[in-house]
Amino acid sequence: MKIKVLLSILFVLLSLNATEKKKAKIHPSFGLSPSTEVILKQIKKANPDGTYVLNENDINALLTILTKADIAIKATVENITNAKTIGYKRIRTIDLISNKRGLQLQRSFSLGNLVSTGHKLDIAIASEIGFLAFKDDKKQIFYSRDGSLKIGTERTLLNSFGHKLIPEIQFESDDIIETLNISEDGVLSISNSSKKNRKIDQLRLFQFQNTSDLIYNKLYNCFSPINDSIKAQEKFPGQSGMGVVLQGFLELSNVNITEEQRDYLSFIRFYNLIYDSISRLDPSFVGAYKTHIFDPSYIKNMEEGK
Repeated sequence: MKIKVLLSILFVLLSLNATEKKKAKIHPSFGLSPSTEVILKQIKKANPDGTYVLNENDINALLTILTKADIAIKATVENITNAKTIGYKRIRTIDLISNKRGLQLQRSFSLGNLVSTGHKLDIAIASEIGFLAFKDDKKQIFYSRDGSLKIGTERTLLNSFGHKLIPEIQFESDDIIETLNISEDGVLSISNSSKKNRKIDQLRLFQFQNTSDLIYNKLYNCFSPINDSIKAQEKFPGQSGMGVVLQGFLELSNVNITEEQRDYLSFIRFYNLIYDSISRLDPSFVGAYKTHIFDPSYIKNMEEGK
């Protein structure tokens, strides 16, 4: 009888000990940033000493956070690698992490810095509102903020990928490109070899009611509507709130490389904290999601294009 009682007590003690082991503690000093600590607060209240004590019941919520952190890391890497891409619009990772957008990525369409190139065929939109439109050989339309243009073999204006500008701008064989003038309202005029000046056409800009309806195309650095029912409004530069165009300028990416580097390191630390917490709560999890390695030199290599 005594043996049975002792065994029962031992079993209870072992169970209590096992339960105790199924906890994971995170303290802000482990590497939480103010923004990532906010995420933890969504699923767990901090103890008076500032620690967050997690248990097996928190695993599903932690997995959701881990997924978001993974997406945020990849989005931040995309931002960093496109810091020098003309007209690129950065992904707002904070909305993703803070649970405001679920797993949906949103971009910031704030205006990037405008730089003078002195090139006659470069144009920039001096406002965050508006896109240039281009079409490929299959008549598919793309919308972009990249105004680095060139003249194709058919003497039409193209973007750097060979897509024709909309509306199509046609030059004559004797037009002197060095005399090309593009006014702020988009009117193109040029002189020919006989020094005769003529107006060619007027640029158009395109606006969408909601930029969240656009999908980014990495291949062509442009945007397309998520479905055919979403139409762009066509306007002249400077009209109805549309930005004017500046000849000889380009819009740089709106990525702040310092902020993105900071966010990348913060997300990596947070990812590893959450990963390790889940691993302590469920040892079978080890190795399932470990796809990122904290390596500060990685950012420097990306910035330098290595």
